[in-house]
Amino acid sequence: MICLQREEFILIMNEKKNNLAMDVTKNLIEKSNALILSKNNSLTKRELIILDLYLSFIQPRDEGSRTIVVKKKLLEQAVGTQIKAGDLKQNISNLLKTQISIENEKGEWIQSTLFQSSYCFMDENKEWCVSLTCSDFAKNYMFDINQYTVFQLRDVINLKNSKSILLFEYLLSQKYMHKTWQISIDELRQQLNCTEEYYDDYRKFNSKILKPCVDDINKTSVLFNVEYSKKTDKDRFTTSIEFTLTNSKNYKQMVKDIHNLQDMENKKNNLLGDIL
Repeated sequence: MICLQREEFILIMNEKKNNLAMDVTKNLIEKSNALILSKNNSLTKRELIILDLYLSFIQPRDEGSRTIVVKKKLLEQAVGTQIKAGDLKQNISNLLKTQISIENEKGEWIQSTLFQSSYCFMDENKEWCVSLTCSDFAKNYMFDINQYTVFQLRDVINLKNSKSILLFEYLLSQKYMHKTWQISIDELRQQLNCTEEYYDDYRKFNSKILKPCVDDINKTSVLFNVEYSKKTDKDRFTTSIEFTLTNSKNYKQMVKDIHNLQDMENKKNNLLGDIL
């Protein structure tokens, strides 16, 4: 028999924290840059949203906070559609199999699975719930409070697909450091999990992936607008992409709202620490 005492307590705190009558899309996410920049991310849009929802529930400043319990109906609220039991099992299975790959400037790398375990069960109210626990190693990258990017769940759920989400989170992670920068085309393709030979041709990569994602972000994002241009070598081969971000009209207000949410989260976490 699996003991759920701690998970049940976290579920109660999560329900108080989010108040299921409220819009879960306003949940605040503090996502480590190492996790955003990890390569070989083959998760679907739904799985990326579940991952971000997980991050919105944990307490990144509490090393012991790595297990959450979420009601299935809240997951459905986050992804905007009902989830069949078989599909949910497959989504969670993919999350459990997902590895992150971190590489430094020396070319040294390390890999780890994101999650250690999951448990799907029916609570006393006969509502389906899912627990997720990240791996011991991955929590160091998930919960890096020194280098992280802050946004709300609603910033990603309206994007069309996983590529748009990956690009949005990458751009946002870089925005806090510079407004204009370049990234090699190979690195960008890895970032967006477009390493197939088909995308060796920049024209195909641009028409099928990059331009649609940029258009999607510009149509959806309330934080910034993005422009890009290709850079070529002497043989006119595309070698890199230059991105330029400009703040949206509501950017200052959005940042203020996020800071207010962070203050509220810190107060709740301090209260939770006192209770524990």
